[in-house]
Amino acid sequence: MEPTEKQQKRIDQIINVALKIFRKEGYKATTMRAIAKKLGMNQGSLYYYFNSKADILVEIHRRMMNMVIEQQKEFENLQLSSEQKLAKVIERILFIQGNYRDYAYIFLREFSSLPPAYLKKVREAADDYRKILEKIIVEGIEKKRVKKLNPKIISFALLGMCNWMAFWYNKRGPVSLPEITETFSTIFLDGVLERSASK
Repeated sequence: MEPTEKQQKRIDQIINVALKIFRKEGYKATTMRAIAKKLGMNQGSLYYYFNSKADILVEIHRRMMNMVIEQQKEFENLQLSSEQKLAKVIERILFIQGNYRDYAYIFLREFSSLPPAYLKKVREAADDYRKILEKIIVEGIEKKRVKKLNPKIISFALLGMCNWMAFWYNKRGPVSLPEITETFSTIFLDGVLERSASK
């Protein structure tokens, strides 16, 4: 049964509070009691929405994976050159990292805390995502727009560079998201494109 608008609003509040506490205290150190207290509700009421903090963590990852799946669909349908596709990939990943910082941080840091069955699903989805990126890189290599390097390693390097932003980016800091995106794109693309392709 789909939650009512009022219930969905409460679920969103629970998720947002849990994200903050998980980030500050760590998932393992956080209790349902602490989440309920921060929300100003009794613990029994919290259990009406989520059976455990593991269920809250799963919901956080589910929401993040939905964003990733939407990106997958977008990347698969891009009618652009290889370098334009890679630039778009970087832009979209950093958009999520910058605008959904707590989601991205918890998704990456607490990945291994997921229940085994759901962890397997997330790993498979993450690998599917990386393979789409690898496919873009292979296309670039075949068209001599990308250097002939191991595409799997290139895909891991790009994701590692972008994902690490979740651990250091400060929205109120001196460096803006557009500047980070431009810098990352320049560093990465000028490093993997053939010199003739960048002229």
